[in-house]
Amino acid sequence: MKRFACLLSCLALGLFAEEEVQWVPTIHLYVVGGGSTADDAAEFAPGAHDPGSGGDFMLQAFEPGLSFYSERFQAFVNGVAFTNEEEELDWEFEEYFGKVLVDPEAWEIRGGRFLNRLGFHNSQHLHSRLTLEVPLTQALLLGEHGQVTEGVDTTFYVNGGATALTFSFGNAPSHEHAHGHEEEEEHHDEEGEEHDEDEHEDEEHGHEDEHGHGGPREVYEAYWLTDDVYTVDLRHRLDFDDFKKLHLAAFAGFGDNEMGESSYYASVAKEYVWRENGLEAGGRSLSWRSELILLNGDGGEHGHDDEHEEEEHEEEEHEDEHEHGEEESEDLSTWGFGTQVQFSVTEQWSPYARFDYIAGDAGAGDWVRGALGVKFYLTMDPEVTFKLQGTADDQDGESAQAIWLQAGFSWGGPEVR
Repeated sequence: MKRFACLLSCLALGLFAEEEVQWVPTIHLYVVGGGSTADDAAEFAPGAHDPGSGGDFMLQAFEPGLSFYSERFQAFVNGVAFTNEEEELDWEFEEYFGKVLVDPEAWEIRGGRFLNRLGFHNSQHLHSRLTLEVPLTQALLLGEHGQVTEGVDTTFYVNGGATALTFSFGNAPSHEHAHGHEEEEEHHDEEGEEHDEDEHEDEEHGHEDEHGHGGPREVYEAYWLTDDVYTVDLRHRLDFDDFKKLHLAAFAGFGDNEMGESSYYASVAKEYVWRENGLEAGGRSLSWRSELILLNGDGGEHGHDDEHEEEEHEEEEHEDEHEHGEEESEDLSTWGFGTQVQFSVTEQWSPYARFDYIAGDAGAGDWVRGALGVKFYLTMDPEVTFKLQGTADDQDGESAQAIWLQAGFSWGGPEVR
């Protein structure tokens, strides 16, 4: 409740400070169905709400949101309901933040929970994403949602807004790196020896999620930034003319990972945009984005926090000490590349394609993904869309192919970003 009290206080300040204010609601709804050749489609769905992560037919997202606008203060809050990995309905708050426009044309400060401004993809919600999945480079190297922070950031604009520089500091929300660990720890506290036996049985069957051996996502998860997270992002827009533009971006982040060691990432990206009608509405258009992301992280002892908390259970820990702090994780040094292209043939339909490659490390093999799809607009206001997409994955020699159909609905005005 403290987070909402803080946000409401900021809203109240904005309301009293400005006479003219505007509230803008939004609603986004997406359901997806299809199938995969994989025995478990969730193994090929590392991103939050990826198709297959909640079954062959799932509520990918129901996102109600509310934006607040005034001359010097803005705010945004949204939640998301979805089908989880147990194929049950779940929900969470995705973002809630207030933004002070210190200088509306040159300087702003945000505080709350937000998707960090990092490159072109990280700050996007599901309804803004080109592919049905979170880009593989984001989901594996930054986090299942990308980098999410509870903290503050500040952005400076120069050259009439053509250049933007953002600094941020905070901590990742607990659920970003828990994935059931907290429940497992509580269960360990209550059940003791019984839990140890269950863990041992899981290891025999290959279910070693908490130690990073259950798949690439679990390997990389231990190296995601979680505490004392610092990020910096630089973007620049080059306008060749009204028809052609080039967007450039670079970002970096460092902090503590889940093991209490340090991790950092860095990226460079570009986007080329062509519009047949230039600044006028309509006409054909083309966009081409590419990004390269590097991730490095120091390893640590598995479950070292549990070891200190469970000192009174020395006998149990001795029996499975390889599970609780006796094994060192190796250092991670990997990189990923992603590129996507979208061509709007008309206002009603747009084919697209994306390719991702993740170089394996720390026990995770290479991952290659290709996606090909088309987006159809049934109506424009409200926006009713359909996406048909085929995805092919090769994960360390294990391949899977999937086809998905997504139905979407979007209504409302612009959201505060």
